[in-house]
Order: sequence, then structure tokens, then C-alpha cells
Amino acid sequence: MNTKLENKIKEDSVLVEASGIDEILNEEEYTNAVVNGDILLPVYDWNKMIAQVQWKGNLNTIYVGDNFVCGKGLLRLENHIVLTEILSPGFAQAHLTTKVHAINLIAEYKQYHLFDELNLNEYLIELV
Repeated sequence: MNTKLENKIKEDSVLVEASGIDEILNEEEYTNAVVNGDILLPVYDWNKMIAQVQWKGNLNTIYVGDNFVCGKGLLRLENHIVLTEILSPGFAQAHLTTKVHAINLIAEYKQYHLFDELNLNEYLIELV
């Protein structure tokens, strides 16, 4: 990636909306910038943006050779759980998810350490 483009992306950890991404990056560059934390993903609560977060790949990540293909992760944002996803090259998103959905994802991907990291142990006990 050239220096001018890197500066445009990293300028004050600017949020780059997906709709304008094709103007400055191709799909591979965009995906790499998201994975590296250079582009923050907006988190919406209905129509209001409540935060910008870095992508997490703590549930799963899939590479083909050296090329990142897709991945998912969870993070805690105050009282919320956020699911971050790169579904295909050039498309990343972050959105609020429920504790139950987060628990199901953790179990599905067998990333049980995330129960502690996301403070979900007590909620899990309540469900049982």
C-alpha cells in the first residue's frame, strides 16, 4: 500500500464508510486495512452510530495461503456484545448481538475462553 493511501486511511483513525471504500481501496487492501485495525467499523444501535471498533478475529479466521478470506469475532463494548465480521473480501461489519447469540457462537467455534473475556459466565449459569 502506498504512503499517501496509508495516511488517508490512518488519519486520526478515520472511519471509512463502506459505501465510499471503492474510491480509495480495492477489496484486498480494504480487508487488510480492517484486519490490521487501520479502518474502524461503525456499530449502530438502530439508526444511531454508538461506537467505532476494530475488527476482532477471536472466533475464527480463514486464510487461503497468505490471503485473508473471512472471519468473525466478539468484543465487549460497555454493556453490549459486538459481533465483528468480514464475510468476504471487501465487506466488513460490526453490529450489536445478544448474549445468547454470543454464547451460541462461542460454543459453535469452541472458543470457551471468551466466556471469561466477555464476562458471560454468570449469564451462562443463569441460563442453565
